[in-house]
Order: sequence, then structure tokens, then C-alpha cells
Amino acid sequence: MGLANICRAGLPSIDRALVSALVDRWRPETHTFHMPCGEITITLQDVAMILGLPISGHAVIVNKTESYIELYQRYLGKAPPSDKSRPGLRVAWVRAEFNKCPEDADEETVKQHARAYILSLVGGLLFPDASGDRYTVYPFPLIADLENIGSYSWGSATLAYLYRAMCDACRRQSDQSNLTGCLLLLQFWSWERFPIGRPDMLKPKFPNVDELEDDRDRPTVGLRWVVGACTYRSAPARCYEHFTNEFDLLTDDQVVWSPYRDDRVKTLHLAPICTQDSHLWLTQAPLVFFFMVEVYTPERVMRQFGLHQECPPPFRDTSVELHWCCRGKVRSDWADKHKSFVDMWEVKEQHVIMEERPYDHANYMDYLRWYRRSTRIRLCTPRISNGHQDGASVRTATADDEDSLRASKLRYTPRAHLIHSVTDKLTILAKEAASQKGCSRGECSAFIERVTRTCVELVGELGGSSLCDIAAAVPDSTTIAAEQGSEGQRDTEDELNNSMVPDQENESGPVREKRTRFQVDRTQVDSTVHSRSPSKRRRGGPAPR
Repeated sequence: MGLANICRAGLPSIDRALVSALVDRWRPETHTFHMPCGEITITLQDVAMILGLPISGHAVIVNKTESYIELYQRYLGKAPPSDKSRPGLRVAWVRAEFNKCPEDADEETVKQHARAYILSLVGGLLFPDASGDRYTVYPFPLIADLENIGSYSWGSATLAYLYRAMCDACRRQSDQSNLTGCLLLLQFWSWERFPIGRPDMLKPKFPNVDELEDDRDRPTVGLRWVVGACTYRSAPARCYEHFTNEFDLLTDDQVVWSPYRDDRVKTLHLAPICTQDSHLWLTQAPLVFFFMVEVYTPERVMRQFGLHQECPPPFRDTSVELHWCCRGKVRSDWADKHKSFVDMWEVKEQHVIMEERPYDHANYMDYLRWYRRSTRIRLCTPRISNGHQDGASVRTATADDEDSLRASKLRYTPRAHLIHSVTDKLTILAKEAASQKGCSRGECSAFIERVTRTCVELVGELGGSSLCDIAAAVPDSTTIAAEQGSEGQRDTEDELNNSMVPDQENESGPVREKRTRFQVDRTQVDSTVHSRSPSKRRRGGPAPR
């Protein structure tokens, strides 16, 4: 009922640029998105809360014994023209034949139209075909049995299908590749969790729950994104490059780790189906949809459930071999082939993680230190090298730089690599400063020159407008050499004196490396530095990689 309510309210358009930027961060090895602030993924909790799909029930798989033409004839009352070019049921044919149920229809005709409508939801939204003009017909044998259609775990099957789609998409290189899976779920999940690409939602206009005859007609979390008007007035740019840069800058405090807390959703009066299977959200049983079997790894994202995160998370193989298992073969008996996985799902309650320790921030910081050493968290590649090597020359800013910087204000400029570059350079300077203790006057002068020139570079990167004036104030090497020569004797005396005195620590203790965090106004940062796209596909195209 939850998915039907969302469809009746009107589906939003899919933000292809946002979806592409998300899938670029998907890792098939862990079935999680790798963000700068840790791993995060779509869970069974998200499927239930957003779409209102059941998690309990049998695996969505069946041993097929009849041809689909025979099934259509029996349960739809008619069959489409023979088309052996590819599997699937043409959308145009279904809409033409079952667009409107006659008012004087008998019971069997009503059931036929009901099956066609359910097929459009299941085969068009939950398990969409890659062609875009056909419905996926794998689940039709289950849809045909209207009496038992609710006895299957449609939520876990939807998640398995989306996992497989993202695993396939993130490996592709072709510009013509596309992304399937329930993109409505992926987009709503992103809006619930991240500020990036999220529209400004006006107050949702839910129906009065007291007037509803059936509690199943109550809203799901996803419904609030379609019943209230949404606007993108506060979004500065909506392109793939923008979203990629914003995800590179994502911080821990920007993520909504627990979007379904009581204080956030209690006013929505959610349908019971959203939470009735909460005892299964942490199961580690495999997700099954016919030929697809996907590993579900909630143990890697325990913070999403408000629980203690093991560090490092227990590793479980996501069975890459299964990704190549008999794709597209409609006639195979998958229930027999995947019997071991189906059996595990049937006892999914026995595979639930029994974790009672609450989330602990100090523990999560330990996890982040391990995580940042173990994976790649940036997709942007800085154009400017990080830091200076010994003896390296530093380019002096010119008037041409100012013209380029002013021109850059006319277009969107990515800033993720800019912030990372500035942070890395300042960190290097901080380390050098800590090592300058007890150095000679000449070494100090050389260090000051490096600091000054680095600051000039940073001003240029951040959009400074007086680079020439700043550069003119930087002492050149001739001046510094003269100063070093006149003070050489004093330096020698100082070094001899210092060698007689034992090292002393700063009063506040040893100097520590300090990571600098920048709060940058998105509308004011301008630069001419651009990031390199992590894949060969067209920017903001219909599908990642």
C-alpha cells in the first residue's frame, strides 16, 4: 500500500546527476558507499520506512514450470504478440490493454486489471528493466497469485536488485551504460541522509489519519517527498561535478545518521508496515531475487542503527562470482540453484546481529582512523601538488592569475579539491614549523620564505584579488642571501651556544599535528582549479560509468 500511495501522489523525476555521483562511491566489495565520514548504505530499515515494503516472508524466487505466454493467457486473459527479441512485457501493450477497468467488469476481469497494475509497480519501479520500455516479468508467477502475494519479502528482493544494479554500474566504462534498480528508493534515501542534492521540502499535506478506514493507507517516510511541494531554490548548482565535489567534502555532522527517530517521524503517523519487521533489520541472511543473491552487511554500518561499531568491521565476502550467475535466463529453476541461500533466508531470524551496546563517539573515531587508512575517500584529484619538496621552486602569482580568477566567478567552480589542497599545504607547514626548533637564523629565513610563498598560492587558490601586491612583498632569494651572509657569524655563535643547552619542550607539551577545518561560504569561493572526473562517462549522464 505504501508504494501505491507514493505512485498515486505523483512520482518525482530522478536526479541523474545525484544518482551518478552516489554510485561512483559504491563499493561492490562491501556493498556500502565510501564517504569521507565512513561507510554508509541502504539497509532493510530504509526499504521498510521509505517504501513500506515487507521484509518478513519467503524469498522472492520460484521454480518456473510454464511459459510466460501461458501465464499471461491464464492470469491476464490475453497475451501480447510474440516478441523473442528480449524478455519482458512491453509497457505500451500493458497500458493499452489495461489502462482502465470497465465499470461493469466481472470479478475475474477486475483481478486481471489488478495483476496488470501490480506488475507495473513491481516490474516498473522495484525491478525495472534496463531497456526502459518493458516490465521485468520474473516476479509475474508470484503476482498472479493475488491471495499469497503478501507472503513474500518484497523489501529484501528490492534491495538485492538495487545492490546488483549498483555493483554492475560502478564497474562500467561505456558512455552508453545505464543504471537500473529502484532509483526512487536510492534518491529518497539520499534526501533523507544527506543535504547534497536535497530539495527544500514545504510542509507535507498528509491525509487526516482519523479519516482513513485502513491503517495500511497511512503514509510512509517516502510519501512526504511527493505530497509536499519541493523546490531547489537554495541549490547553487545541480550537475554531476558539483555533487561529486560536495560528497568529497561531506562531514560527519552533515549526515543524518538516524532519520527515523521517533522525534523526527512521530508526527507522520506512519503505516504499521514501516516498523513491523524491525526485528529483521540487522539480519545477515543473503538477499534473494530469482537469479540474484546479494550479501547484506549491516555489521559495517552499525551507527545507522545507533549501535556500537566494531573496528575493523568483520569482513564477509560479497561473492563477486554470484554477480556473473546466469544473467537474463528467464527459464532457469532458480529455487533449486540457490537452495542454500534460500534456506538461509527462511531462517533469517537466526542470523540477526545481537548487539546491545549503544553508539559511542570515541569508538567511532577509532573506526574512522582505521577507515581512512584502509580506503580511498576522495574522488577529486587536485591539480596543484600538495606541499613543497626540498629545493622546489614556487610560482609567483601574476596579473594573468587575477584575470583568470575574476573570470571564474561567471561559472560554477568545484571546491572539494581546493579545500583538500589548502588543508594539506597548511598541514605540511605545521609539520615544518614543529621541526624548526633550534634551527639557525638562515634556516628560519628560508622557512619564512616558503611560508610566505605558500600563503600567496593559497590566496590565489581561494580567489584573492590582490595577488600581485602580495607577491611583491615576498622577499626574493638575493635579499635573503644577503641577510644570511651578514648574520652568518651570529648564527655560528648561536649554534655553538645552543649545542651547550639541552632540548626543552614547549610549556604546553610536544607540538602536535592539528588538522584544520575550513568553513567556506559556497557562494563566495571562486577558483580556476577543476577536478578530474573519476570515470569516462559523460558528466551528469543517465548512468554511472
